[in-house]
Amino acid sequence: MSIETLKLFAQLDRTKLESVLIAHCAPVISKLKVSNLVVLNKVQLIQLMSYLKGTSISCFILYKEDGSFLVLLYRREWLGRLLHSSVYKKSFSKCGYSSCKIKNVLETLKGHYEEFKKGSRQFPHEMGLILGYPVEDVEGFVNHNGKDFLCNGYWKVYERAQEKLELFNSYSCAQNEICKMIYQGRKMTEILDLYEHKKIS
Repeated sequence: MSIETLKLFAQLDRTKLESVLIAHCAPVISKLKVSNLVVLNKVQLIQLMSYLKGTSISCFILYKEDGSFLVLLYRREWLGRLLHSSVYKKSFSKCGYSSCKIKNVLETLKGHYEEFKKGSRQFPHEMGLILGYPVEDVEGFVNHNGKDFLCNGYWKVYERAQEKLELFNSYSCAQNEICKMIYQGRKMTEILDLYEHKKIS
């Protein structure tokens, strides 16, 4: 977050779903990123599902533990296109995925993550692909054990650093924009509707 956003964010109720979405999902809401992960309680999850009705954003419960839900917020059409691209198909095939349909991929990822939490599998790095991280950075992270990266922002970058830094900046700008709207009294449903009809160049 920028300093300006942090100042506004500090004045919001951080227990509310709106604040959680600003902190973790602004790039998805603003159509700049295909997906994000967010941890919610049951009340927030029910509220989120209500917010997403009639939008092009879906949510998927990846893991549940002690009343908390690890939720993937994703743009359906965008994720579908990514999963059916040749480079993604190749990467997911290497990770043991037999289908590139969204439902099948997410269910398989959920299984892999549950096994990881039980200690019977390594962390499923393909999650980075589902989160929209570039393939070269996901593979770079794995090959370098998370070290020797060029820069670090929303993920660790191993190629095309300047391009990724500009992308990270656009994510921060989206956070700032949505935070301002919430601070000014706009409802999250209004903001979601605004971006649903906004064309992103």
